[in-house]
Amino acid sequence: MTLSTFKKAPLVVALLIASSASFAYYPPQAGYSGYYSMYSFMPAFYIGGQGGYSRAIYDNRLNNEVQLYTSSSSTEGGLGGRVYAGVYFNPFFSAEVGYTQYADNDYKATSGASSMDFNFENYAWDISGKLTYPFGMSAPWLAPYSTYFKFGAAYMTTKFTKTGTLQPSFGTALASGKDTAWAPLIGIGAAVSFNPFIMMDVSWTRVFRTSGFNLQQFVTTGSSGTPDGDLFALGLTVTF
Repeated sequence: MTLSTFKKAPLVVALLIASSASFAYYPPQAGYSGYYSMYSFMPAFYIGGQGGYSRAIYDNRLNNEVQLYTSSSSTEGGLGGRVYAGVYFNPFFSAEVGYTQYADNDYKATSGASSMDFNFENYAWDISGKLTYPFGMSAPWLAPYSTYFKFGAAYMTTKFTKTGTLQPSFGTALASGKDTAWAPLIGIGAAVSFNPFIMMDVSWTRVFRTSGFNLQQFVTTGSSGTPDGDLFALGLTVTF
């Protein structure tokens, strides 16, 4: 190895670091055309998961009902999550499918030796399109950051089970019930990319209730459509 080679080494290292940094800060969603010239396999596929606060939003009928008894409790919302897979067609548009599990809602009441317990479970399959705005299009130093809006439809399932001998005042409840429906979906989020393959985001996604959904009708007849569903989540996406 010659002396001139040693002299060139710092320059080579500096170029490698610079190229690595630029590569790391221009993932697919950042809209950097150089990424696509290096990766001819676009469109790029991705998978990911999200976790956070979720809630299926019912009316207050059962919440108010259980409070009429000497001992009661209501649980609405809690930890939920979503897994998904999708494809980037370009820096601005992608499409994905996902599955969301919402936290259970639980309503309990006790009067003497008698009780009633309603448990509601909700989950949804969804398909959506995602419009992304890469902030790097406006300012290169913002290239790791982006925001997005998504829209689509979800196939929501809501079901309940009831135990105990007490009955609500508005009618005789069934022991169980289940309903499903397609419903509109929207979502917004903000993301940061750590390299071309790893991205984190924060988001809110809403699946809207079907028209005419009524909790009283649901627990007494077993069908009435599906409720609103919210997910406020932190997510991790891997592109490959």
